[in-house]
Amino acid sequence: MNKNNEIITKKLDNVSRCIAELARRGLSILDISVSDRKPRITIQGYNDTPGGLKGGWCVRITEAGKRWETYATEVNGCQVQWRVSA
Repeated sequence: MNKNNEIITKKLDNVSRCIAELARRGLSILDISVSDRKPRITIQGYNDTPGGLKGGWCVRITEAGKRWETYATEVNGCQVQWRVSA
């Protein structure tokens, strides 16, 4: 197997473990991206700590007059992010 395939395989293994952990916590997955340095998984956010996850960082933005907060943390080598109304 070439080096690039090894990297992609490792990322997919991380995604698989992360999905299992998120499912164990009862969370809904909205999107998965493996194109960046770390795989990115977007989950349905309903508060700032869904399923007991604690956001490592928070970004606040305003869109169409509504304020939003986007939180992110790392789970099994993947960036997990969610968005909630501020």
